[in-house]
Amino acid sequence: MELLKAINSFIAEHRELVTLIGILLVTFLVTKLLNKSNEKRAKILSDQAEQRARADRRLQLELSRRMKLADFRQAWIDSIRQDFASIIGAKPYQSGDEGQRVDDYNVRIQSVLLKMNPSEVGSKAIFDQLTKLMSSKNRNADDEIAFELTNLVNCYLKAEWDRLKEELEAYDEVVTPQ
Repeated sequence: MELLKAINSFIAEHRELVTLIGILLVTFLVTKLLNKSNEKRAKILSDQAEQRARADRRLQLELSRRMKLADFRQAWIDSIRQDFASIIGAKPYQSGDEGQRVDDYNVRIQSVLLKMNPSEVGSKAIFDQLTKLMSSKNRNADDEIAFELTNLVNCYLKAEWDRLKEELEAYDEVVTPQ
């Protein structure tokens, strides 16, 4: 009890000093709490920014991958179109001086066979017509076979072009998810 009286009398005698020390302590504690809160907020914001950056990098990688695949598919479509134009447009008939044309014709056919998937329905029909064209010795029949082959190739390339357009439209879904 004596101690309390001594403290009380000290406070009464030095009221300004005690008030000043109290203000300093309260200011220190409030500042400490605010700094702690700001550190937590800064950490949360930093983590969110890092997550956004990671998501942006993944998005960029995905877009880059899809664009590269679309470029490859477009080049493949163009190559197939060019090969078939050469095959359909200039079937050589074996004669003595056309050896180079025959070789080029065979290379184009092999190129097409290697570029297309033989297990796809559209490819099978094209392969059948291509086989008919290669084995035909009748120029009149070749025109009919070539016409049918052209129609099959056009349908096949249109389907591939539509697939490419779908892939390109899918970029919007990646960039702006629903």
